[in-house]
Amino acid sequence: MTVKKGDSVWVERVKENGIVQSLSRDGLRAVVGMGKVNLDVPVDGLGAPRKVRRTEERGRISASRPSRRGGPARELDMHGLRVEEAIPLMDRFLNEALLDGLPEVRIIHGHGTGAIRKAVHQRLKALGIRRFRLGELGQTPGGDGVTIVSL
Repeated sequence: MTVKKGDSVWVERVKENGIVQSLSRDGLRAVVGMGKVNLDVPVDGLGAPRKVRRTEERGRISASRPSRRGGPARELDMHGLRVEEAIPLMDRFLNEALLDGLPEVRIIHGHGTGAIRKAVHQRLKALGIRRFRLGELGQTPGGDGVTIVSL
């Protein structure tokens, strides 16, 4: 697929549509805008834009899938993702949670190196969300591998 600045594209890595903001000189990488986030991705990971249903399964991410009770999703599991994949999904998840009127959501980042937890907290602050906390071992499922966000 040939892409140029301004094209709408599907970013396979994060299963989202975006707009090409710029291309590298060699044409092998593109910066793709997805809302407030820009991702630097290989051009061979881009495709024609797709229609995304709100309830589409996104691998291990269950942010947009309704719960078994039929209500809106209340948690986002980001285990195994890299920061550049996780943050755009979290942005979308938080947007949907706000639209659904949820008072609180859980973002599961796990323990690992702490990179996703740090990125999650930085992004929440950048979005102006000040009411969030780590879960507590023995008190919260997932302990401090979970961030609880009050919306």
